[in-house]
Amino acid sequence: MKVVRVPKYYNFDDFFYMMLPMGDFWKNDMGFDTMLYRGEPSAKYKLLPSALRGGKLSIKFGSREPLNQPEQVKREYYALWDFYKLANENGLKVKASEEMQNSYLTTMSPLGSKDESFKWLSPEYEELAALAQHYGVKTRLIDWSSDLYTSLYFASVGALRSWKKSFDSDWKDDSYDTKDSIVVYILNGGIVHEMIRKIPLKLIVPPYSDNPNLRAQKGVLSYWQVDLPARNNEGYDFSKHPIDNRPLTQQIEEHDLGYESDHIRIMYRVEIDINECGYIYSVMNKLGYNAAKLFPSYDGVKQKLEEDEIYFEFRNWINNQRSDDYNLCVDMYNKALICSENQEGVLLDKLVDKFDLPQMVFEIKKNAAKVLEELSEEDKKLLALDIYNIPNGIIIITPLDREDSYCVHMRKWTIVFDMTSEKLTVYGINTRGDKTHET
Repeated sequence: MKVVRVPKYYNFDDFFYMMLPMGDFWKNDMGFDTMLYRGEPSAKYKLLPSALRGGKLSIKFGSREPLNQPEQVKREYYALWDFYKLANENGLKVKASEEMQNSYLTTMSPLGSKDESFKWLSPEYEELAALAQHYGVKTRLIDWSSDLYTSLYFASVGALRSWKKSFDSDWKDDSYDTKDSIVVYILNGGIVHEMIRKIPLKLIVPPYSDNPNLRAQKGVLSYWQVDLPARNNEGYDFSKHPIDNRPLTQQIEEHDLGYESDHIRIMYRVEIDINECGYIYSVMNKLGYNAAKLFPSYDGVKQKLEEDEIYFEFRNWINNQRSDDYNLCVDMYNKALICSENQEGVLLDKLVDKFDLPQMVFEIKKNAAKVLEELSEEDKKLLALDIYNIPNGIIIITPLDREDSYCVHMRKWTIVFDMTSEKLTVYGINTRGDKTHET
């Protein structure tokens, strides 16, 4: 099975329009209604459930890390047991398996008395695990949503919070990296359902009636089911059952179906420039996707107000970055353009007055791949007068043969300003003259 890694988007609008119901992503009729989405605020994060990220699962085991799969499962069971027992004793509605209810007054885990092979999670524990996961208990479940915009909200607000943490620490905290990406995982739930007996990836759609947050978020959960062998008189051979803590992407790609399966595209992994997080947050907010909607309570309203404040701080920081880019670009024009003082003055005035140069530079830099990786050494000598390293990218400035035009290469885009017609034209550098956009 295949996890498709989509090239990075530097402009959120491109991704947004691709994912609309009439967008390019759906041209092959991949099942608009069966896709599930998960947003991560950083490409550094692996697609792992909380129970497999380390740390304590149950106080019964102290701080020692589990050594093998049976011990890992036992700790996950006790984490659910602790949650169930405490919630039940406090009169909260909680559903547990019959097996767990029957062992309510014992300290023995039912997992320890199995004489037959055992699957974890087993279906009778799914609803309890889903409820516990929602309230922060570490489980082997991974949260998804059937709503793309919900996943984009969580990815963008997570990145904004990382920026806030780094900014407040004067960048001593490296949670936010301007070269990083937010990630959107797209899981084809239709294929997962069709192959339910062939792959151990399971999906849970828990009841929404008693959980307003899950209902608002259109939550769906997944888990990778593991097999535990029957326990004989000699017990488990622990060494044969190491903990499977591979990310879900790796588990999918390495699962053997017994036949060639690279054509089965079960998941897509899409990266979007992390510096788009503020813009994504504002777009989602305009569409009604925010903490107040997805956590329908007074706490959700309070959370939205806090996130809005972070967003406005981030927007001011981005605007300051754009201002710095503008000053640097003007300086480069002064150094690199070969023309008379009069022509140079006219050109700069027209670019600054007629076009939003800071915004133009910022937008085009976001859309770029590394131009130096795309150009041959001969092309570099032919094209470039000067190469300047600037924040978030590379700008190459070069004159054209025509005396009335000037060309700026910004990573993979070529901008041509024609002083006679006062027209700004953008060309793709890979196609050399094939116009891709015109302003």
